[in-house]
Amino acid sequence: MDEQRTPLRAVRFCTALGRALHQTGSPSERLEKRLEDVSAALGVPGQFFATPTAIMAQYRLPGKKRPYADMVRARPGGVDLGKQADLEGIIEEIRHGQLELGGAVTRLEAVESEPQRPLWIRILPVVLISASAAQFLGGGSAEVIVAAAAGAFIGVLEELASRRGTRDRLVPPAAAGAGAFGVAALAMIWPALFPPVALVASLIVLVPGLEFTLAIKEISTENLVAGSARLTSAIGDFLLLAFGVALGTQVAAAALGPASAVAPVALPAWATAAAVAVAAVGFAMRFNAHRRDVLWVAIACVISWTGALAGTTLLGPDLGVFVAALAVGLAANARGRWSGTSSMVMMIPGLILLVPGSFGLRATELMLQHDVVSALDTVFSMLLVATALSTGLLLANLLLPSERPVRVS
Repeated sequence: MDEQRTPLRAVRFCTALGRALHQTGSPSERLEKRLEDVSAALGVPGQFFATPTAIMAQYRLPGKKRPYADMVRARPGGVDLGKQADLEGIIEEIRHGQLELGGAVTRLEAVESEPQRPLWIRILPVVLISASAAQFLGGGSAEVIVAAAAGAFIGVLEELASRRGTRDRLVPPAAAGAGAFGVAALAMIWPALFPPVALVASLIVLVPGLEFTLAIKEISTENLVAGSARLTSAIGDFLLLAFGVALGTQVAAAALGPASAVAPVALPAWATAAAVAVAAVGFAMRFNAHRRDVLWVAIACVISWTGALAGTTLLGPDLGVFVAALAVGLAANARGRWSGTSSMVMMIPGLILLVPGSFGLRATELMLQHDVVSALDTVFSMLLVATALSTGLLLANLLLPSERPVRVS
């Protein structure tokens, strides 16, 4: 048999593909499904079990009575929409018989060897996302400026941590503590600043709202181990952020005294449209989307925002995100089905505008302040929003799956 078509070579390719999908932020149920499709198309049908830290597989090799087992330990990676789109292209061509194993291996190696983005592209999106978040949270010009400056600081901190090999878990509490102290200090000399909005907006890129929502979705689809692990990780991140905020706030109060807070001066109505556009550019850069997909990212953000407004009018603020998630899911799946590319290109940016990250940060802060009643009320709202989001996505996947059916000749 040609070495290019040996079953073990196909298994090794599936292992490498699974690791690549995992490191680009693919949810567990999607990763398992895509690996099942590829392994079946390559003649080594497999069953897969993915968690945030490992992928386990069992293959049925031709001519072998016993299954072949494999396991990969994988460190969770951030969302990379560009690489996800490239990997989805490889998967679709394999499923439809348009790409042989040898070519697939070459394509996968090319995706994994892509160079790192320039430094300014890694820092600028944090600034843009933080500034737009300040407007979404009801802030004025003061909050937008401070959030943008704090976003630049967080971007630099993330870069220094990655270069020094510092664990990512140290970034959230360090950024939250420094941000809380800095915002409190600025509020002493800038009376127009409203610290709560500026602080939450500056930390928005570190808040695990997306991870929390994906955890609820995985639990809903009976991926209990993956969902529970992701949920635990999200709760840990919330606690780290809340600890940093509490520490920074206490140090600032002891050193500078209590800061007065005044209601922020709202920006004009056109600022919301500008914030959506700025957020779309920030998401496209933050998640490394291809240039050809920037417009689709922007369309997803517009659908998400308008869907949230319509849903809030119909169902209220907590359940209204169901309408937005359904609209984003249908649009993302329709585009993925039509073009044969990753639906995540639209799904992730559209979803991020809706995730209840600020609820989680506020709830953990209230717990640390021993305000249990308010904290539980906030937690319930967060769970309700996350459940509405995951239900909207599940319904969208049921009504319009993103994968094109394989035509049998």
